[in-house]
Amino acid sequence: MIRTVAGVALVGLGLVGMLVPVLPGIPLLLAGVALLGSDHPWVRPGMARLRSWRHGGARAAGPRPPDEPGRRDGGVPG
Repeated sequence: MIRTVAGVALVGLGLVGMLVPVLPGIPLLLAGVALLGSDHPWVRPGMARLRSWRHGGARAAGPRPPDEPGRRDGGVPG
């Protein structure tokens, strides 16, 4: 409960900090999202995308399509 209140407060301060030049908005937003973690449904997609990005994946949702065996360009479109 305390983590939720602190996370929401930090996200709120981060949003205010995006408008007011005195408060550091982005660090407060990141700290609030880190506190909220994956406990809240509106944070889960962002955390999954961040986790996928950290592990070198381009997409967070779904499996990657298989490579076509006949392509010689490495699967690069165009």
